[in-house]
Formats: sequence, C-alpha cells, structure tokens
Amino acid sequence: MRVRCERLVDALGQPVEESRWLTSGREYTVLEIGASSNDRVLLRIVGDEGDLPGLHEASLFATVSPEMSSTWAADIDDRGYLTIGPMAWKRPGFWEDVFDRDPEALVVFRDAYDLIVNEFPVNSPST
Repeated sequence: MRVRCERLVDALGQPVEESRWLTSGREYTVLEIGASSNDRVLLRIVGDEGDLPGLHEASLFATVSPEMSSTWAADIDDRGYLTIGPMAWKRPGFWEDVFDRDPEALVVFRDAYDLIVNEFPVNSPST
C-alpha cells in the first residue's frame, strides 16, 4: 500500500508548513496499519529522517495504491487494537526491541521491511 502525504501537523495536531518526519506531496510505503476502538487509525511509515518507522495519523494521507502487502495479516490484541501488518512484527515487545536497537529485532524488522518496500516502491516527491 502506498499513500501520499496531503497535510502536515505538529504534535498537537496543528497545521504546519514543514516537518522533519514527512514531506507534503511525497509518497510513502505503508508498513503496517493500526486501528483502535476510538476511531484512531495510524499508519506505520519510515519518514524522511531515520531508518526506523513512526506512527502517523491516517487522516494526513491519501491512498495512492490500495493493494496490501502479501506479508500482511490481521491481529486483534487483548485491548481490541487491530493491526494489519507482517506477522513477524506481532510478538509482544517487538517494537520496544526495535527501538532499543536489539540486533535480532532489527533483522526481523529489516527483512519484512525489505519485502514490503520491494512490493511497493515509492516515487519521488511531486512538485
């Protein structure tokens, strides 16, 4: 799945002109989708800075390509939080390990990331 950033907001949800995480008009590959019972939908995307993904409000994006990765599966946790993404990322504590730079977790992340990105390569920012 690919999306295009349509607008930018700060941490408080206020519109901004620039962000170090995303670029308005740029396309991104969606790595995972998360949805909660409070109508919040988040997209896990590797942004402009960094090699690890962040979570961004889905309302900031427009769908460019709706096809979902062949690596994705759906899972609902004990709090009712729905994730659609690679099964390899579903174990408890996975993301904490990734952000702690645990070598094994980083390999698991990178392997699934590479599969998804190869399925849905991104385009350059539109001008």
